Amino acid sequence: MTVQELWYPASFKDSEHLLMVAASCNQALLPDIGDPTEIALLDAAKSAGIMALPIERVVTAFSSETRLLDTRHKGSQLIKGAPEKIIQLIPAQSRQEFQDQATQMMVKGLRVLGYAEKKEGYVTGDSPITAKAIAEQIGLSGEVITGTDMDSLSEAELDAITRSKSIFARILPSQ
Repeated sequence: MTVQELWYPASFKDSEHLLMVAASCNQALLPDIGDPTEIALLDAAKSAGIMALPIERVVTAFSSETRLLDTRHKGSQLIKGAPEKIIQLIPAQSRQEFQDQATQMMVKGLRVLGYAEKKEGYVTGDSPITAKAIAEQIGLSGEVITGTDMDSLSEAELDAITRSKSIFARILPSQ
């Protein structure tokens, strides 16, 4: 089995990022231990020179009942599964395009998996200095965004910030 086709939304940046997610949210081992679909995903990533992130924890194991695999990695949560499961986890504005692309692939007789990536974050009412120190202790890094910073943002800017930043300080319950 081989990977025949890749599609990804703009939020995945490029096919290399998609292959990194596919290889990381994966329980197979090369050359041939595990599900043939998972092995094909690892082969595709390896051929592109992509390394998988180490799994810190499997939250939900893939089964015919769950139809998804949920893994935790440093700073992120990766979820792979049946399109009808993944569509529930992605932003509403992306669902129609995702469904259309998945359907186009299924009509061709391709096995289709969807992926969702969620960034882990730290949100607190504490000061930015305290928030950054605690975030670093739990493996998060980056710029600290405050509630005051967020108040001046448009809805689009707020959406972009919450997707790209992971440390939020002086956040009020109303925010």
